[in-house]
Amino acid sequence: MFGIADQERSIVTGNVGCTGHETTLLVCPGFDPNAPTQCASDHTKDVGVICFSIYPVRLSDGTASSGHVEKFFNERWGTVCDDSFDTLDGQVVCSQLKQGTISRIANPMEFPVGTDDQPIWLDEVQCMGDERWLSTCPWR
Repeated sequence: MFGIADQERSIVTGNVGCTGHETTLLVCPGFDPNAPTQCASDHTKDVGVICFSIYPVRLSDGTASSGHVEKFFNERWGTVCDDSFDTLDGQVVCSQLKQGTISRIANPMEFPVGTDDQPIWLDEVQCMGDERWLSTCPWR
C-alpha cells in the first residue's frame, strides 16, 4: 500500500496494486483518487523509488535529450565510438532513455568529447532500431 502525492503534496490515492505491466499508475488496479486512504496526512508514508538498469546509457555534456552517448560498464562510464553509428543506433538510445524519436545524429564536435582516462565501451554499433537497449545491439 502506498500513496501518490501531487504537486500540492496532498495524498491523491493509496492501495495501488500494479502488476508491473502497466504503462502508468493511472491504470493500475486500485488506483482511485476518490477512495479513502490509510496514508498519513503528514506524508510519512509517501513512496520513493530508485530505479536500476542493467544496461545504463546517458547523454553527457548536453541536455536530457541531447549529448554524447556514454555507457556504464564495469563500474565506469565510458564512451561509444561514432564509427558506423547511425540513426538506427541513435533511435535505440533515444528509446532507451525515453526521449522519443531521434531527430538527428550530432556532429562529434557538438558536445565536449570524452576524457583520455575514459574507456571506449562500444564501437561499430549496428542496431536494427527496435532493440530495447543499446548494449544488445551487435558491436565490435
